[in-house]
Amino acid sequence: MHVPRYPLFQEASEFNIDNGTVIVLTGEDIVERYFFGSTRDNHQINHIYLHKQDLLNKFILYFKEQAYLLIKSSLKNKFFLPKQKDADKEFYNDNIINDFLEKIKIKKFYVNVSGVDLEISKKEAQILSLMKLGYSAKEIAKEVKLSVKTVEIYRCEIKNKLGIHNSLEFFKNINQKNILNINLFLD
Repeated sequence: MHVPRYPLFQEASEFNIDNGTVIVLTGEDIVERYFFGSTRDNHQINHIYLHKQDLLNKFILYFKEQAYLLIKSSLKNKFFLPKQKDADKEFYNDNIINDFLEKIKIKKFYVNVSGVDLEISKKEAQILSLMKLGYSAKEIAKEVKLSVKTVEIYRCEIKNKLGIHNSLEFFKNINQKNILNINLFLD
């Protein structure tokens, strides 16, 4: 049986790019697609695609940081489509993964809210990530090694940046927004 390829992967195969995957992030009014691929002979990459998705998610954050100005300049050409209704064996050793993580150190994080990427600090991203997981201010303070009062200040700054001031609305919205659920403590 022949399975048709996604058009982008069909074009990529002409350049010896294969073994790909796509991560689709959806928000209230936006869909972001991230395509990953490697050479045909790199079958081991499929292990990372299947078992190390947190690395791909971290690379998405790195990409958004590096491409921020390009992405921002493309906003004038943005268009909206109508909504539709409808590892056990390790192939890569830790040195390869650590080298990869070293190359993609993230300095700034961008959170997509209503189609616009807002810049937040690494500490804000860590706190937001834990908030999204349901951690209390006290639990967050323990995880990120800050005082509860400092965590509360960060939470207020995050609310202001997201343009949400009501706490109930804030917690409702952070779970609906296009915010990656990744381990931000890999560094």
